[in-house]
Amino acid sequence: MSSDSDTGAAPAAGRVRGDRGIDQASAIIDPDVPSTARAYSALLGGKDVYESDRKIVTALEHAFGDPQTAARTNRQWLIRVVRWLSSTQGINQFLDCGSGLPEAENVHEVAPRSHPEARVVYNDNDPT
Repeated sequence: MSSDSDTGAAPAAGRVRGDRGIDQASAIIDPDVPSTARAYSALLGGKDVYESDRKIVTALEHAFGDPQTAARTNRQWLIRVVRWLSSTQGINQFLDCGSGLPEAENVHEVAPRSHPEARVVYNDNDPT
């Protein structure tokens, strides 16, 4: 763990210093705090969610009726676009921003089927 640049002291317990010197929360997950990544995973049928995430899904159901269909439609669109880009346009590098939790049919699974040399980088800022 690196030291605090101002005082030379170690960062406070439960905190880590990022590679750019930014104080970041450690990977401790509070199950009482909902996560958009876990809620989206739940909408896609994922099981690694907490009650706080299920409450978000319930609120979405009350507000929009059937958010599961919207999430599945979104995932199907992602699969179609990646397949089209890799098979017909020759794209072999993908950057998936805001990727969330891994669920079936991720970009790194779809792209290489059409373009075996395809490479994927995932980027997300959700600590879960």
